[in-house]
Amino acid sequence: MITHTDIESINRYRSRLGEDLYEHLVSLWEESEKISESTQEGQELLKAKASTTESGDCPTCGHAAEMGVLLDSEGEGQGSARKLWCGYCENLWEYDRIRCTRCGTRSQEALSYHFSAEDDARRVYFCEECDGTQKVLCEKSITHPAEVDIRLESILMTGLEDAVREHCKKKQVAKLN
Repeated sequence: MITHTDIESINRYRSRLGEDLYEHLVSLWEESEKISESTQEGQELLKAKASTTESGDCPTCGHAAEMGVLLDSEGEGQGSARKLWCGYCENLWEYDRIRCTRCGTRSQEALSYHFSAEDDARRVYFCEECDGTQKVLCEKSITHPAEVDIRLESILMTGLEDAVREHCKKKQVAKLN
């Protein structure tokens, strides 16, 4: 719902924007209100789409997931829940915990995760079937989870991801010989 304060904010810029742009802004604002009213329906559609997604592509924009997050769900009897994060649109959606985000395999023999001995909160999943990697942040191993910036974590984990990819490829070559 557009509040009186929102209208005042738009009106303050009216003279700078010009009438056409002002009208366009107001119509966009009203359209966003209609969209937010149907958020419940939209969220249900996104959940349905996410549950049928074989790969780790974002159900909102279609880009590959940038990073995964293992949420600490103790007491639910399910272990940790896994969510994926899209670096493009910043959507966060549920995904199977044991599943490759690139090819969709659920083979536990093909999937592994790696981490530094000094830091088990930042992990990289590796899939032997497609050579895919996925950076994953483990919430229960983080001292202050509320202070985590997932965009920054994704950047910081790139070196670990590269090291894991290199290590796993060397292992695969060694198996072939």
